[in-house]
Order: sequence, then C-alpha cells, then structure tokens
Amino acid sequence: MMPAGTGVTGRSLINVTFIGKSEEGTVITYDDYASRKNTVGEEIGTSGSSVFFVSGYD
Repeated sequence: MMPAGTGVTGRSLINVTFIGKSEEGTVITYDDYASRKNTVGEEIGTSGSSVFFVSGYD
C-alpha cells in the first residue's frame, strides 16, 4: 500500500495489485480536486488532481 501522495511509480514496477472488498466496493480517493490552487495560485486541473498515474509499454 502506498501512502497518500506517493502515487507515481517507475515503469519497472509490474504486477501491481489493488486489494479491497470487491471491484464494486473499493474506492480509491485522495483530497485533490481540479479547481484546487497550486503554490502559484493556478488551478491544478484534472491531470494535476489524479490519485495516481499508470503508464506502460505497448
């Protein structure tokens, strides 16, 4: 389990598992939102407010 705010991992991380009650009963949350302001007063937007990013090789 990753602590809040550490949702960026390297591409070498494979076979990641999310553990919860069920597919329908598990909710991943974080306290950011699109209209939240960053340190310079700009909205962070939807990509800036994501809980985590997933990337991989084609």
